[in-house]
Amino acid sequence: DPERAQVYADLTLSNAPHYEDLAPREQRLARMLFFTLWPDRGKFDSYEAGLQHLRLHPAVCAEVRELLGFSADQSRRSPLPLGEGLMHVPVFSHARYRREEILAALDWASLKRAARGHATGVAWAPATNTDALLVNLRKSEADFSPSTMYRDFAISPERFHWESQNATRATSETGQRYINHAGLGTYVVLFVRDRPTDDLGSMPFLCLGSVTYLEHQGERPMAITWQLKRRMPGEVFSVA
Repeated sequence: DPERAQVYADLTLSNAPHYEDLAPREQRLARMLFFTLWPDRGKFDSYEAGLQHLRLHPAVCAEVRELLGFSADQSRRSPLPLGEGLMHVPVFSHARYRREEILAALDWASLKRAARGHATGVAWAPATNTDALLVNLRKSEADFSPSTMYRDFAISPERFHWESQNATRATSETGQRYINHAGLGTYVVLFVRDRPTDDLGSMPFLCLGSVTYLEHQGERPMAITWQLKRRMPGEVFSVA
């Protein structure tokens, strides 16, 4: 998305403002860049220390800006915000994000909890009241155990079938949060990718936007049908 590309590029400039002087939204984007570069926090004691270390390598910074500019120019999507309640989160539907960026954007990752090591298909971020569903559409026995071969797939351009983790009961705190998220004031955002890796390593996720609960069957795992939210009159975001 253009905003992320611009802010990331600006953060690599030698005269970039200190992290503490950034606006809250730009600070969130700075954390997303930080964890992209150092998923394990890189032993830095502050985000500013990491960004200052990056700027000590002008050749790397120049390459980052070149890559961001090229990617922004090649983009053919029109990303849209997640909607009410998540407007402060700089994540857009139909833009692609690394796992580390998602965890940082939602305040799941912090200087006290690294982004590296999170390998499950869902992340509950209390700071933003958001469940991020991180879905691999194609699952192979080489990458997944029999207990994690969840059946996740598009039912239609507007609906998605998703299975919770095996331990989740409908009556559990997590299960009730999925079912009653609208009444509880929490949010669910769907991210999908074809498979865990591609030729360049870890494959980024495509954000399909916020979803709402429709129904479920069974438990351990719960088979939930989610409805993608519409963002503009007459517009539907396809998951197919």
